[in-house]
Amino acid sequence: MNVLIPRTSADRIRLTACLAFMAFTAFAGPDLAIQEPWSTVFGDKEFTYHVTVRSPEPFDGTVAWVLTCENRTLARQEHVVHAQPAQDAVQEIRVTLPAVKDSVTMPVTLGVQLLAAGKPAPVAAITRTLTVFAEDAFADRRETLRKAGITVFDPARNTCERLDKEKVPYQAVRSVEALAASKSGMLLIGEGASFREYRGLWPALRAAAARGVPVLCLAPAGGEMPLTDPEADAIPVAGVRFERAALVKSIGKHLDADGWPGDGRMASHSLALRGGHGPVVLAVDEGTTGWAFAELTFGPRRTRLIVCTLDVIARWDAGPTPRYLFAGLIDTVLNKEKPE
Repeated sequence: MNVLIPRTSADRIRLTACLAFMAFTAFAGPDLAIQEPWSTVFGDKEFTYHVTVRSPEPFDGTVAWVLTCENRTLARQEHVVHAQPAQDAVQEIRVTLPAVKDSVTMPVTLGVQLLAAGKPAPVAAITRTLTVFAEDAFADRRETLRKAGITVFDPARNTCERLDKEKVPYQAVRSVEALAASKSGMLLIGEGASFREYRGLWPALRAAAARGVPVLCLAPAGGEMPLTDPEADAIPVAGVRFERAALVKSIGKHLDADGWPGDGRMASHSLALRGGHGPVVLAVDEGTTGWAFAELTFGPRRTRLIVCTLDVIARWDAGPTPRYLFAGLIDTVLNKEKPE
């Protein structure tokens, strides 16, 4: 009998892959998965999920799903499915959940089972906890934001339009010079502003944070932000932090950090550190392989300057997360209690 003895790392890899494949073909059965990664939905609005049924052998059966809340059934359905080894079956789930009150979330459980024809016990099952949100992310925040005093610089005008629709109070300025004159409140830089086009914008934001004015910059369109600059040495930077999109969970633990409804996209740009013989800069790059958030803190009060590359304004209607993330970022910049 010939025995394969792995002599090199390549031999070991091939042997491991071979054994894994043999184990899969020997024991794998039909399986199912929910295609969409997000788990937040609006109440009183229809949402859609797609369940994929995969089987190494021809399979005839039923996908049965049920939505429950505190042991109460909200909806349930069954669908006949046929899967082939080379062709997965995809079953669509469409349902509308009850509305929830403003400032309230409701957890519901989506349970999906795969039943083979003629067999009472499921051959596969999966569950996902969904969180139902109200549409108004600012229902209990408007008076607080009015008192905070938000000054907005928004060359693209999309952020101001959204604030108007949401009835969020603010004061708009049309120049970097007017922005730099702000001595109190909070500064908000609208989505799509470019540090390349507005060269004085980043120094003005650093200076504002250094004098105790918190800053939130939404999805800049391009340019660079020097982190070390001889001209800014007098501005005390207490700390610098960079985070991926996973930071969304620290803003709101029920929010989606892996993709948003629609095409799953959350951003079109990200942040990258660049350096060399000159100052270290934070560059706005196309694509999403870099950092999603940057936070600089200044002075003894640790005033925050946060840059967020996620498209919370452009993707406002892509489920609850964009709007609740925006509201949570404002709370974070203002050092308010984080929403759940």
